[in-house]
Amino acid sequence: MKSNLVRLSFFALVLGFCTVVLAEGPPAIDLTPKLPWPGDAAFPGQGPLPKRALFKSTWSDRRFQFNQTKRQDHGAIVFAGDSSVQYWQTLAQDFPGLKVANRGLNGDMTRVLWQRWKEDVLDLEPKAIVLLIGGGDISANGDPEQIAGNIKHILQATHAQNSTLPIIVCKVMPSAIKWNRPANRIKQLNALVDKIVQDEPHCVRCDTWSTMADVNGNANPALFLDLLNLDEMGYERLKAALQPILAKVSGQ
Repeated sequence: MKSNLVRLSFFALVLGFCTVVLAEGPPAIDLTPKLPWPGDAAFPGQGPLPKRALFKSTWSDRRFQFNQTKRQDHGAIVFAGDSSVQYWQTLAQDFPGLKVANRGLNGDMTRVLWQRWKEDVLDLEPKAIVLLIGGGDISANGDPEQIAGNIKHILQATHAQNSTLPIIVCKVMPSAIKWNRPANRIKQLNALVDKIVQDEPHCVRCDTWSTMADVNGNANPALFLDLLNLDEMGYERLKAALQPILAKVSGQ
């Protein structure tokens, strides 16, 4: 009698487990394919494009990740740009009380960012945008006039969709000759974009150059890991430059 009760209890437990599994169904499998790298003709604007296979792979991986978090990042303040954005690991904790989304891509250039701008940035219906781009174009011997023109088109495309959306446009940070980012060309690009931002409504310039530069206009070694990528102190400096602007934009 006792053994029969044990058997009945066991079967009831198994039946209950199977009922729960069948009711819930198998775990969802994300079948969204990764985007293939398109041909050069797909990229608007003028100037260089990345050539390395590693970048193209990173582009595909990052854009797949962006698609996965699209819903949760809706309505955030979107940070878009190159490696300085992608590697900002403390972004959310650096701006407590603000919903932020990281849409940075290591090695990004203005034409590539422009091509992905709608899907990765504007489709999130952001509260504001922080833009940091242009250094990669300089490294690839891009013409500052063309780089600035691409940035102008990005700003205009944004305000064509939302005419009052705040855009914080960061200056290209200083670097070094060894990365093919000479100070004079960075200064030239920053001056051109200064004028564009001045003439574009609802755009704010953020000085992320002078606080990062040494006396020669190159990267301050105390703020960079390798005169290209920011270290912890460098990100503290970047946060300090953006905080007052974001506070005003977000109404904090």
